[in-house]
Amino acid sequence: MATYSVNVSVGGTVPNSVALFPPPYDLISKVSDPSFRYFVWGQNVVIVDAETNVVNAIIPDVLAHQA
Repeated sequence: MATYSVNVSVGGTVPNSVALFPPPYDLISKVSDPSFRYFVWGQNVVIVDAETNVVNAIIPDVLAHQA
């Protein structure tokens, strides 16, 4: 597994080398625009526009709450 050093901030663009994933199936029906992609960055989930690779949101400490 490759490790990347990426500076992530809302409004920034993630490089094409970052693997982006579609939203989980059970979430698609609950969001207004299911075309977003996401990736995990440390303990955070980063929401990315699928067409532009621009970061729309960073949800902090999501994985820290997983047991």
